[in-house]
Amino acid sequence: MAKKQNKKDAEGNKSPSAAWDEGPSKVTAQTVLRFVNNIHYADSVNNISLQVYPAPPEVWVTDADGDTDDELSKRIKANFDALDAYASMRNVLTDRYSHGCCVKSIGYDTDADGWLMPTEIRDLPPKSFAMAPMSTTGTIVNPLMPGIILNSDGETEVWQTNLPNLTQTKLENVIIIRDPSTPYPSGRAYALPVFACIAEVDFANKAAIQQVSRIGAPIILPKVVDTASAEDYRDRQDWFAKWGAVWGNTNTSLIPPGIEFPNLQIRETTTAADFIQRRVEWIRTYFNPMSAMQDAGAGIGTSDSGRMEMWATFIAAEQSRAEEWIEDIYDYCLAANGYDGYHAHVRLKRPSVDKAALKIQAIAELAKDRAILLSEIRDNVTDILDLKETTPDVELELKNQYPENSAYGMFGNTVDGFTSQEDKIMMATEKKLRELNDKTSDKILRDIMHYPTE
Repeated sequence: MAKKQNKKDAEGNKSPSAAWDEGPSKVTAQTVLRFVNNIHYADSVNNISLQVYPAPPEVWVTDADGDTDDELSKRIKANFDALDAYASMRNVLTDRYSHGCCVKSIGYDTDADGWLMPTEIRDLPPKSFAMAPMSTTGTIVNPLMPGIILNSDGETEVWQTNLPNLTQTKLENVIIIRDPSTPYPSGRAYALPVFACIAEVDFANKAAIQQVSRIGAPIILPKVVDTASAEDYRDRQDWFAKWGAVWGNTNTSLIPPGIEFPNLQIRETTTAADFIQRRVEWIRTYFNPMSAMQDAGAGIGTSDSGRMEMWATFIAAEQSRAEEWIEDIYDYCLAANGYDGYHAHVRLKRPSVDKAALKIQAIAELAKDRAILLSEIRDNVTDILDLKETTPDVELELKNQYPENSAYGMFGNTVDGFTSQEDKIMMATEKKLRELNDKTSDKILRDIMHYPTE
């Protein structure tokens, strides 16, 4: 008697999934590590970092009256250098941009003089907070740092994961550095909107690479002639199975009779390249604080000096984020050692803005309205022009040289065919300063920020 077979249902899809079913990667605590290594992201963040951290900061201590205490300044500066605190400061921007906050743990101990001082600044990698705690529940404020939560009592808990074995430890002695305008306690990644663009760039790159491969070694779809016999067809099929496996842009081969290569009218487009270019422009625009001014046209704040002022303000704000936390550490030590009211200063070099053109423009407007004294005009351009100090003798000499009191005209009434040599100097200087500001702005955008300029 035949053995009865068990019923089995057919399995599997009848047709394969199309490649266009795929989509860009989601932004998660795991995928963000790949995004921060994207060249467009790294280039923009590195350019900003070079401006925020131009050199090690100045470190000094002031007393309750604001006077510098040289002895304490020397002590704090020596500890700052011994801990290589400048290197730890430079992590603040990169961690905030990529994950929303920077987490550190500070060790303290008394030295030989009985002073309580920092002994270690331990930088904790953001990726070690990429897993939510398994032993407790709470509110995850920042999805890129799920290891930092608010428990049911509204208290902050920081759970670090040891990635090799996935063991978790609750940390107590930590500080969390974030932008105060972002959610407490773990902030929000400054580059979060950029990561979506980077995911789309990575996705489009696949299509672009495939296009390059097709152009370098086009897809070959030969056709056996319609008059071929069944035996000839099988022979050509066997030939193509071997030939197709080695086809490439460096191979040559003899095509047997009976094979045709029909024109499939497949046209390559620039869709992927255009898509990538637009996303790259978005990334650069997002990281450029002056982007709103690029096409704004003429107006208040849209001058080169206005853009430089905005850039300097942006960099100064980022520098403050890197300074405040370490000033707090040394203020804590000063108070613990009996120096109440003393303050430690850690100051990175602020960017400077050349306001010479703005100064000349303001003087010109005041002179045109006859709202500025001759001495005030001269005294306000001594840092631009090599002028004598304004004295009664100089004023008398000017009065004798310009009997119609045309000194105001050197700004407000100048026209083609100047009436005095000083007028020419002032107008030529103003023109040169404007050109210098233009070049400076373009150089920052082009050579430092790597943004296109006209």
